Amino acid sequence: MMASAETGERTASITKRQDDRAWHDIERALHEGGRLFRPARLRDCYMQMPDPSHPLHHMRSLSLSRVKRLVADGVLRSTGVDTYALAAPGPLFSQERP
Repeated sequence: MMASAETGERTASITKRQDDRAWHDIERALHEGGRLFRPARLRDCYMQMPDPSHPLHHMRSLSLSRVKRLVADGVLRSTGVDTYALAAPGPLFSQERP
């Protein structure tokens, strides 16, 4: 892991913070029928909404490592090659956590 020259913060902690910040919007978009997809040769998964005019369409992303962890935890499920959706409908996970 590389440390930022300015702050000394590691790349992993920066990525975790960005994922934590994006998760609430991504989870809400998934409940609205969106899906996460990973474009070829990119490391992050981006939000794709059924309606391209939706404000979150392609505007939020999660790291692939976070997506894989969410699949392993049963929160997301794979719906095809490099595409992911919620494993089951239900309450927002972020509302259950403190």
